[in-house]
Amino acid sequence: MCSISGITWSDRGIVQTMNKNQYKRGPDGSGIVKETNYTLGHTLLAINSDHGKQPLRGQGTLTFNGQIYDCPWQDELDSRWLLRHLDKYGYKYLRDVNGMWAFAYVRDNLLYLVRDHFGGKPLYYSEVDKGLIFASTIPALIETGIVITDLCEKSINVLEQGNYWQSGEITPYKHIKKVPPGGVYVWDLALNKFILKDSLWSNYSLKKQVEFNHFDFRNKVVEAIKAVSNTQRDLSVLLSGGLDSTLIAGTLSKLNKDFTAHTLSYQNNGDLGKRAWPLEQEIALAKKTCKLYDIKHSVVAFPESQALIDELKVETIEVAGNIFEDNYRMMPRYLMLEDIASKGGKVVLTGDGGDEIFTGYNQHALWLENGMPTPEDVVAFMGQVALDPWFPMNTVKGADAPTALMFMKLLTQCETYLLRLDAFGGANSLEVRVPLLYQDLVKYSMKLPLEVKLQYKDEKFKGINKYLIREVFADIIPDFIRYRDMKVGWSLPWWREDMNKQRKRKKADREILRDML
Repeated sequence: MCSISGITWSDRGIVQTMNKNQYKRGPDGSGIVKETNYTLGHTLLAINSDHGKQPLRGQGTLTFNGQIYDCPWQDELDSRWLLRHLDKYGYKYLRDVNGMWAFAYVRDNLLYLVRDHFGGKPLYYSEVDKGLIFASTIPALIETGIVITDLCEKSINVLEQGNYWQSGEITPYKHIKKVPPGGVYVWDLALNKFILKDSLWSNYSLKKQVEFNHFDFRNKVVEAIKAVSNTQRDLSVLLSGGLDSTLIAGTLSKLNKDFTAHTLSYQNNGDLGKRAWPLEQEIALAKKTCKLYDIKHSVVAFPESQALIDELKVETIEVAGNIFEDNYRMMPRYLMLEDIASKGGKVVLTGDGGDEIFTGYNQHALWLENGMPTPEDVVAFMGQVALDPWFPMNTVKGADAPTALMFMKLLTQCETYLLRLDAFGGANSLEVRVPLLYQDLVKYSMKLPLEVKLQYKDEKFKGINKYLIREVFADIIPDFIRYRDMKVGWSLPWWREDMNKQRKRKKADREILRDML
């Protein structure tokens, strides 16, 4: 976890302001490179080495946030590895690289802003009078005082539709955009404008499926978990009673990795605890998994008073720099990450992304009962999230409707979860990694036939979510997890308790936002 920042003119003061604002994301060092037509900044969170101070100079100049899993970090810093490959091959080389990143690279009077395939690392920008300004966080841009902060009407509309996420370039602010997942945005420093908006997905197609092979699939999953867990710092896993986090924890145990599992509890929270019994089932199963594998287990209790909960809600909004946060589901994540940081943790693994690529949502199971998505459903979703023009349509061209829809949601809804995790991790000087969104694994899994991901069970429950994970990893995921029909997941107890109350809360949020606009 680091931060990057920059402008397309010469001004050390503005970049220093953004560096200071993003200090918690990189408390181990900072740097600035100032030239006549650009200034780049960086703050460092040292993970595998404390010698990775940036920006770096080669044939081009680089400021980088992330982790390149393909880099043999014992021999070379991944930032230097990236700079060397960009100097030699250009950004297109990254189409087949595994990692999470957001970076700015300047060469031959061109500025490249690039995010990884899934948007695991954030990159926001705004076009201002003098040119372009960019940073890892929205608050850093606002702190400079040169960015207009009018709210975005499109984001208001998304919220009114019942969604708490923005896709593609959209943010809560009209004049602040983000580079989309896999985006490569090129700014000409002489012309002072964008001249290209490309995608790292441009050479990838879902049209042709691959044949399922038990050993290939298993090896790719294990390879992903092994590569992403590579670190010299304290390693943690967010563990629930779900398949994905259990798969990660169990695999790490088989690999003899030293780590701690972290779980959230509501057990002692009076009336709140009484309403949280479904979530306590998650905790009981997580404890059972830790006992089975002899995993170190840490449990953090949710605040007992409503006043503390309200205070935590405001804190998560401020940290994310996003007034549209779905706090009822994200506060638990923030609290667990805060607890991990207080205990000296540095690198955290989560099971995010598994639902998107392994058909883990209830809607996927219902496809077998109610019928598969149609091309019309795909078109409707495209309109809902405004995919055009940033979305790599060539990737889904010719694919079947269910696969196309899964891929679209991977690059929209899933990105929202990743951005929240990154913001919450950054606020606590943690690096949050997502093993199941390892590029090689996702590209293989998305091309697998749907019939091997979803299986018919019986008339009572027709669809089995994540069939592949349940069957291929039967020796790692214990039966008390494998045979669960569904999990509860991390959310506040009342989020699932009363949908009418939830709708009232969303309505209240909308009214507040309308007043602000």
